[in-house]
Amino acid sequence: MSNEFLLARPFSIRGDVHVTSDLTIEAEVRGNLLAPGHELTIGRHGRIRAQVHARAIVVRGTVHGDVTATEVVRVHETGRVTGNIAAERVVLADGALVEGRITAGPGTARGAAPNRRRPR
Repeated sequence: MSNEFLLARPFSIRGDVHVTSDLTIEAEVRGNLLAPGHELTIGRHGRIRAQVHARAIVVRGTVHGDVTATEVVRVHETGRVTGNIAAERVVLADGALVEGRITAGPGTARGAAPNRRRPR
């Protein structure tokens, strides 16, 4: 039995989301996404205006806000990030778009507190 959940269209969430399992988002979220210890996937239809913090983050859709992972951030060819990325490892596919600063390396994001400000 899988502990992964899917949040799909036409759902739209306004406010902070605290996740206690792996999650795939194919919807709109505005606020903060916090999934410490879990993998968060922004699907192709995912539209996020949030500060995102998780163990691992996969971006196939659009994120407006800072992205912080304690392990890895993967931005696929359809992924768009407007904000800073911090993680031990950052993987950018051909065609991925990142508008912001990328900070990567051992210990870069370990224990980093998520930024609680809301993106505009």
